[in-house]
Amino acid sequence: MLEIAAAGPIQVGATEQLELSVEWTDGAVTTEIADVFWSSDDPTVLTTSNDGGVEGTATGVSEGTATVEAIFGGHSATLDIEVVDPT
Repeated sequence: MLEIAAAGPIQVGATEQLELSVEWTDGAVTTEIADVFWSSDDPTVLTTSNDGGVEGTATGVSEGTATVEAIFGGHSATLDIEVVDPT
């Protein structure tokens, strides 16, 4: 099972680190995962990065809600993230 964690709403202009956790069939949980592909269903609201050194980051672009997807090992997880105005 895959699960995405985020700190909460992201402010417009802010960048947050997302975390993917994997629960293996033996019950062990891993959070240090390489080779994850991140995407956003609405890059006008929230962008994600797959670039080395900043992979798994989400940046708020404009107010709204976007769904982030993480794909790892042929499996995927999604999370709705709200982007809010910092004022």
